[in-house]
Amino acid sequence: MLHIFLGTDEFSMEEAIGDLKSLIDSPELMDANIMRTKASDTSPGELYAISNTMPFMASRRLVIVEGLIEVLSKISNNKQEKGTGVSNPSDWSAFIEALEILPETTELVIVDVDDGKRRNNPWLQRLSKIGTVKRFDELLSRDLHKWITERAVRKDLKISRGGILLLSDMIGPNLRLLDNELEKLSLYANGEFLTEEQ
Repeated sequence: MLHIFLGTDEFSMEEAIGDLKSLIDSPELMDANIMRTKASDTSPGELYAISNTMPFMASRRLVIVEGLIEVLSKISNNKQEKGTGVSNPSDWSAFIEALEILPETTELVIVDVDDGKRRNNPWLQRLSKIGTVKRFDELLSRDLHKWITERAVRKDLKISRGGILLLSDMIGPNLRLLDNELEKLSLYANGEFLTEEQ
């Protein structure tokens, strides 16, 4: 299956990739069944081969390709851009067509940091007809407060509404840093209720 993860929230993207890793039913062989590569360092033919490799003693294989939409965005006017490392557009077009018959044993994840400017990219539109697009955009205040609350519950942290607002104001939408701070607070509180004064 093809997954396309776009946005600026890299922390949530990595968590979603972690969820896909759980589909690999042989944890001891996980490293052998996960491939991560940058599209800028890989040709369409290499990506095709990687995507069609059978899993090693497992039912699934996870392939993560970083920056493919960015690489495809550099292709313009159906001409090869000399000196940029970008392959011929027809090679990429053939690769995208081949994704329509991606093996059921492959979970292919395209990860691209995108602020929404590529929504009308014709390459992205072609890929979205084949796979599932999921956006990971920076959380705004209401959604950020909800995320902090839910994450605190997962960490068995009891925190006041004022504490949630304070964390949101001090740290902002950096979910990785928020998660680390919530982990520290959970250890500090040791099951006790925390307020913003503490």
